[in-house]
Amino acid sequence: SAQEEGLTRRVYITLGGENKLVWLALDEEGKLKKEGAIETGGGPGPMALLPKQRLLYVGTRSDKGVRLYKLGSSGTPEFIASSPLIGNPVYVTVDPARKYLIAAHYGEGKVSTYALNANGVPSKEPTQVLDTLKNPHSVQIDTSGTRAYVPNTGSDVIFDRGWDMEKGSVATENGNDAKSQAGSGPRHFAFHPFLPEVYFV
Repeated sequence: SAQEEGLTRRVYITLGGENKLVWLALDEEGKLKKEGAIETGGGPGPMALLPKQRLLYVGTRSDKGVRLYKLGSSGTPEFIASSPLIGNPVYVTVDPARKYLIAAHYGEGKVSTYALNANGVPSKEPTQVLDTLKNPHSVQIDTSGTRAYVPNTGSDVIFDRGWDMEKGSVATENGNDAKSQAGSGPRHFAFHPFLPEVYFV
């Protein structure tokens, strides 16, 4: 995850095997310089960054949770809170309205959503647990805040579902799901910044 602050860009990296969160400065020539590291515990993995709110969510795999950090003026993460998840998170994100944290659980075959309070801390209990197909690898809400996409790596199917921004839930019907090429294993994806296109790995 990367944060841009004025002319200073920072890159955040989780080191799961070392239980660390590392941050580096990225200069205009594309060179990285390590600025610091903190112990996180829990086997850190996926991250979700909210640059304007200066919040960083770190999914922790060994303890099946998520940790929230506030980014200080120098980019230093300051621990705020931790919350449990229903399973090992392979991916975490926050919806465009910043009301819900959403997690994909690869081994469990599920997606879960959690309401965020005024400080950005996720609820202890999920607002929804959605059964997916085999091995959901990520989840994102489109910029309109109305569609949820979940690529199922093990079944070569990409969920294209409605997103209810008030209830924090993904539609259970599969009317728009897309079948990818057999064996392609759709995983992560990115929306084009202004065209109606999405790119899947």
